[in-house]
Amino acid sequence: MYHGLARGIPFHKGKSVSFRRFLVSAVLIASLAASSFAVTATVDFLKLSVGARPTGMGESAAATCDDATSIYWNPAGLARIDKPEATFAHSDALVDATLEFIGGAYPLGRYGVVAVGGIFYLVKPIPVTLATGQTAGELNWRDQAIIASYGYNITEEIAAGAGIKYVQRLESDPIFGSAEGSTYALDAGVTYNTPVEGLNAGFALLNSGNDLRMSGEKISDALPQTTRIGLSYVIESGENTAFTVGGDTYKILDGKWNYGGGFELDFHKMLFFRAGYYQKEGNISGNTYGVGFKFKDFNVDYSNVPASEIVGYTRSNKVSLTVRFE
Repeated sequence: MYHGLARGIPFHKGKSVSFRRFLVSAVLIASLAASSFAVTATVDFLKLSVGARPTGMGESAAATCDDATSIYWNPAGLARIDKPEATFAHSDALVDATLEFIGGAYPLGRYGVVAVGGIFYLVKPIPVTLATGQTAGELNWRDQAIIASYGYNITEEIAAGAGIKYVQRLESDPIFGSAEGSTYALDAGVTYNTPVEGLNAGFALLNSGNDLRMSGEKISDALPQTTRIGLSYVIESGENTAFTVGGDTYKILDGKWNYGGGFELDFHKMLFFRAGYYQKEGNISGNTYGVGFKFKDFNVDYSNVPASEIVGYTRSNKVSLTVRFE
């Protein structure tokens, strides 16, 4: 997709490192814009959503998250986990990139739940072509966030959670060599089981931290600090069927408020059907849908969501696997 990106541009060792930043940033902007968002920072991979269940429900997650992906949506959701578990999630990001998530949570009884995980934005190496037509090598980069979180039931109605992220960007190209940037971010959230039976609320403040600056450069990039608020309502019909409806609104930095919502129909706690709608940055909007299947201690979930009108594809696929342990 990006072969020949540098064709016609003569590279010289003496050029400023700022050109490397221009080259890498231009490709990153194109790649992330092709996924879900208008991009303004190299750490915008943190905006790309994780997990097939919440995305299938229109990204209604602040009040509904209840597995290891809570470390992305709202760490207070970890308090709902009652068994050790591990979650693996894969997402299309664009034609030549993927978003991977791996996380695990471990209940400590009355002392709460601890969880660790990582988000990895992986881009296929990009050949760098000189003005002479010769290939100089490949441009490589990886964005990642390593996360440690904790959730705790303060009362029967209120749970709180917090987390810390180590956010890192790694670059390597055949002309200017390697560069690295890193920073830390904090997450915090609460969930509230309201006096109305089945009605829950959630609030999270995510990615609060210092800007990320690449080594050898003066320009820094702001983290996508996100405020997320959500509601969910669960209706149970006997022991065999449950219907969950939820909705979130969120804002990144000083941008506008976006929204999404959807529902989940649960049959015998084995088969799940989901659908929803969201409106996101970059004029991305549309219907979402997904399915899930649970067998013993295994959950497999799939969702298909709107992505972009930019060349590549207009919808994105997400797959998750959760394994619970006795």
